[in-house]
Amino acid sequence: DLEFNGEPQTVHTDEDGSAVTTTSCQSTGGLKISASYGVEAVAAGLDVRIVDYREEIIALFNAKFRDARKRYDRIKDNYTARELLGYLKTQTPADTHGALSEMTFTFEEANYSLHPIARGSYEGFYLAKIAFEEALNGEES
Repeated sequence: DLEFNGEPQTVHTDEDGSAVTTTSCQSTGGLKISASYGVEAVAAGLDVRIVDYREEIIALFNAKFRDARKRYDRIKDNYTARELLGYLKTQTPADTHGALSEMTFTFEEANYSLHPIARGSYEGFYLAKIAFEEALNGEES
């Protein structure tokens, strides 16, 4: 048996003998997947988060903006992403600047472009965010 958020799913067997199914989610958010095989009393579950990469990049950037606003009094609420980048480059170690630039440019692409934002853009943003945080935290230690 297979369920997505408690709803039973139709499962079929592929050419390799594996049980498979396909579904399409119409919205972002959490999805609870549970599978069981009654004959052997085997069960497993997995919580999955469905995201829109554009929305995730924008939300993560805005969270970093709020963090920076709390940390640096001179940052204004009406700063553009580029103004924030310019100011932070004057306040942070040079080894954070590449990650800051990557985050800013990816945010601008997600926020202002009309083309689809793919997983690669999200991964690049997330890795830059981690590199920025690690470099900044290393400076504070």
